[in-house]
Amino acid sequence: MDWKGAIDRNRRMLEGVIAELLTLAQREDTLRRSVLRILRPAESAPRRLIVVVAAMLSQKVREKHTGGTEETENQLPDFSTFATYDTLPAFQLIDPRKSFDGMMRPIASGIPRICVPGVFDPVPLKKPDDALQAVKLMRRIRKLKIALATLPKQARRLNRLMARREKAKSGPGKVGPIRPGHPPGHRTRPREPVDDLLAECHWLAMECERAPP
Repeated sequence: MDWKGAIDRNRRMLEGVIAELLTLAQREDTLRRSVLRILRPAESAPRRLIVVVAAMLSQKVREKHTGGTEETENQLPDFSTFATYDTLPAFQLIDPRKSFDGMMRPIASGIPRICVPGVFDPVPLKKPDDALQAVKLMRRIRKLKIALATLPKQARRLNRLMARREKAKSGPGKVGPIRPGHPPGHRTRPREPVDDLLAECHWLAMECERAPP
């Protein structure tokens, strides 16, 4: 398995997705939903690349301690060519868990499902401030861009996090970075190029778990 080639190829493709996201987010006529349609799977894909790099770095450490060969090190991308940043907003390394509270969410119109005439009138929920939402989206895109440019640093973060979680009690604090089932942002019928990209990155992470590099 050419892990180095797979990481490099998917990283370059994700850089193109991020450029598209930045263009969309900066347009005044862009709908927030249009950005999220790409952003959600685009956040899941690097998380899976981080899992692969973390496994490769762990193998490199094990070989160093046991006097192994340099084969694993040669498989790693040339991280020295990646961009560096002084300030790094923390990228979420753990998949968000699936939500089963769909029945409790307000409907799109923002009007309560139950209305008792004479007691209260349906009052639309207050719409979120568009400017604030735009800032939050740009921050998420920046986190994504930085994480992609600092894969080895994110991988070391993940290894430290998982070392702590191995000692944790059973529960949410012990789960791994990849949630069971489909990844966040998955679509059964691909609509965007990022959907196929996420599928490949997810396969790489699963293959890495089955047969570590």
